[in-house]
Amino acid sequence: MIKNIFMNVIEISVFSSFFILLFILISKKIRNTYTNRIMYIVWLFMAIRIICNFNIPQPLINITIPNQAITITEQATNYGMYEYSTRYLPTEINIENNTQNMSVPETKEPLLEKSDKLDKILSATPYIWLLGVIISLLIYTLSHISFIKMLKRWRKPISDANILDIYINICSEMNIHKRPKIFLCNMISSPICTGIFKKEIYINSEDLSGINLILKHELTHCKRNDILYKLILIIAKSIHFFNPIIHIMVKEAEKCIELYCDETVMKNCSLKERKEYSIAILNAIKSSSKNSILTTSFSSDKKSLKIRFSNILDTKIKKRGILIMIMLSLMAVSGGIFVSCNKNTETQNVTQQEYIKNMYELRTPYIGNASAVGKIFSNLNYTNLQQQEMELFTTEEPFGVLKHFSTDNIENVDEKEIMKNSVLLLSLIDNCGYIKSHIYAPDGSEVTYSLTRDDYLLQYGNFKEIYDSPENFENFIKNIWENIDNDHYIIEKQNEKSSSVALVEGIIEDKKDRAKEDFKYHENYTQLLNMGEKAYWDFIEYFQSTDTDGDKEYIMMKFCRENYPNLSDFGKIGNLAQNEYTSGRKWFNDYQNLVNKYNDLLYYNYSNIIDEKIQKIYTEKYKDLYNGYTITSPMVTFYPEKIDENKEIMYAGIFAGYFVLENNTFKAIDFDKILYCITFDTTDVENPIIISCDDNISESEKTNSLYDRFSDVDYSSFKFKVHQFTEENNINANTIEFDGQTYINY
Repeated sequence: MIKNIFMNVIEISVFSSFFILLFILISKKIRNTYTNRIMYIVWLFMAIRIICNFNIPQPLINITIPNQAITITEQATNYGMYEYSTRYLPTEINIENNTQNMSVPETKEPLLEKSDKLDKILSATPYIWLLGVIISLLIYTLSHISFIKMLKRWRKPISDANILDIYINICSEMNIHKRPKIFLCNMISSPICTGIFKKEIYINSEDLSGINLILKHELTHCKRNDILYKLILIIAKSIHFFNPIIHIMVKEAEKCIELYCDETVMKNCSLKERKEYSIAILNAIKSSSKNSILTTSFSSDKKSLKIRFSNILDTKIKKRGILIMIMLSLMAVSGGIFVSCNKNTETQNVTQQEYIKNMYELRTPYIGNASAVGKIFSNLNYTNLQQQEMELFTTEEPFGVLKHFSTDNIENVDEKEIMKNSVLLLSLIDNCGYIKSHIYAPDGSEVTYSLTRDDYLLQYGNFKEIYDSPENFENFIKNIWENIDNDHYIIEKQNEKSSSVALVEGIIEDKKDRAKEDFKYHENYTQLLNMGEKAYWDFIEYFQSTDTDGDKEYIMMKFCRENYPNLSDFGKIGNLAQNEYTSGRKWFNDYQNLVNKYNDLLYYNYSNIIDEKIQKIYTEKYKDLYNGYTITSPMVTFYPEKIDENKEIMYAGIFAGYFVLENNTFKAIDFDKILYCITFDTTDVENPIIISCDDNISESEKTNSLYDRFSDVDYSSFKFKVHQFTEENNINANTIEFDGQTYINY
C-alpha cells in the first residue's frame, strides 16, 4: 500500500510541477492588472490537489519506473485445490497434439540473479519518503509548539484602553461577532494571528500610530482562516519535501496571502492612507527574526517588502478576473490527474501491432535466462495489478514460472488479461512448460491462474509450426486474443486454501507441540486479529466442510470464542459461554446444534407473528388488488445478543413477496428482503416469549458484516417456500416469477 501511495505522490509531484511553474509566470504577468485574489485561490486549489492522493484510471502521460527485482527458486509451492475453469474451444484454430521438447542449457552456474544495490535502494525509497514526511511534519509541529509556549509565557493583556476601543470598533465594522483574544508580546518581530479553532492576535507594541490598520490586517487573516490555509501549505510541503518546485509554490502562496490581505485592507483607501499603512508595517517590524510558519506575520525580507509596498501604493482599479481564476483553478485541480506510472511506457502508447512486434523481439529459448524472462514480464501490460517477485522452476521438467502480483481488490482481476499474457509468455519462452500467476489482496484473498503448455497446444496448436516471422506471429497472437475476448479459452483457476486457515497451519508448523499453549505469541495470530470477522467466518466454513479435530481446530475455536463471543457463544438458550471446551470439534458441534435450534425456534415459534406483520403491510398496500397471496420465508441472520438479565435480541432475515396468479404464472408484484429485530424474554430458557418484532434497524447495524451476509444470500429457500405454498393451496401455476427471475413450478 505504501508503495502505491508513494508512486501516486511522485506522479502528482512531477506533473503538478509543470503547472506550478506555469502559474508563477502567469502570476507575474497579471499582477499589475488583476487582483491578487486570483492567485490566492489558485494556490489553495493547487495545494489541496497535491495533498490528495488519487489519479484517473487511464492517464494521458506515463512515467517510467524501474522494474521489480527478480528472484529465482528451485522448489515448487503447493497452493491447495484446483478449480478447473473452462471456456468454449475455438473452432477456427487447428488442434495438434504435438508436445514441445523442453531442455535447459548445460551449465553448472547458479541461476539466481541477485538484485543490485540500486534495486535495493529503490525498493526502500517509499519508506525513506514516509520517514521524510514524518520528520518534516514533526519539525513543524515541535517548532510551532515551542513558539506557542513562548507566546503564552511572555504575553500580557493590552493595558491601553484606546487600543481595545479601536479593536472592538474594527471587529464591529468587519462583522466579526466572536472576537479573537488580543495580547501584547514584546518577543515577536511583528504582529501576528494564530490558531485555527481558537484564534488569537498578538501585537508587539502599544504604539497607536497605524494601529487600526495593523489590527484590521490581522483580523482579515482571522476572518479568512488563513492559518488553515497555511496548514494546508505545510502538509503539501511535507509530503513533497523532495521537490524544490513545491517549496517555491509555498513561498509564492504565502506571498499571495499577504498581498491579498493588503488589498482588502486598502480597498477604497486614499494614497495618504496607503502611505501610512506602509509606514505602519515598517514600524511594526522590529527585526529579521522569524515567527512560526503557522502564523500570519509581516515579512522583513527586503524583496518581499518592496513587492508589498508596490502593491499597497498601487491605486489602480484592478480587474477581478473571475473567468481567469476559474480556468486556472481547474488547471490546478487537474494537475497530476492525467499522469500515471507504469513499468514500461513502451507498452502503453503503442498500437497493438507495435506491441506484439516489440514482444516478439524479446523471445528466448531458455526459461533459465532470468534476465530475458524478467524483461518480458516488465514489458507486459497488467491492469489493476502490481508486479512483485518472480520464481523460476528449472530443476526438473516441466519447467515453469510463478509470478506474484498484488492488487487492491481481488474482484478487479481481469481473467482474460491473465490468459492473454500467459499465452504470450508461453509463445516467447521456448522451453517453458507452465505459467502461474499468483495474485493476492490486502484483505487476505488470493487466487492463482495456471496455463500449461499442454492446454496451450490443445487450444492453439504447435505455435512453432504456425509462425516463422514477426508478421505471422502477430497474426497468430491476434487470432488467439480474439478468441479469448469471445470467451473461447481454457485456464485453471486455483482456489487457494483460506488464508486464515493457512495462518493457523503456519502456527502449528512453527510451534509444533507448543502450538496450543503459545499460539497467541505467533505473528500469524496477529494477522488473524487484523483480518477481523473474515477469519471467524473462514473458520466456521472450515468446520462445516471437515470433520477433523486437533490442535488446528482448537486454535480456531479459541480465536472465535475469545474475540467474537457474541457470534460463537450466542444467547442464553444454549449457555455455550459457560462451557469449557478442550476440543474445537466438540465446540463446533454444540454451536451447530444451537444454530439449528434457533432456526427451528424462529420458524415454528415466531414465523406466524412475522407472517401476520408482513401480511398486514401487503394487505393494506394492495387492498384494491383481487386474490393476492403473501408468502414469507424467515432465516436467522444475527444470533441472539443478551441485552438484559432475562432479555435477548435476535435478528431475522425475511424474504417476503406478494403474489397474484396470472395466466398460469404465480407472479410476485412485490418482493422484499427485510431485516427484523426480535426481542424476547428468556426467563424460561426452553420456551422464550416474544416481546416485540421491529423492522426499524439502525444504520450502524445495517453496516454490520452479518447484515451483508444476509444481503448476499440466494433465494433457494424462498423458492422452495413458494413451491410448497402453491402445492398446499392447490394453486395451478406452471411458472413462478419473483425478483426478475422465472422458475418452472414442478
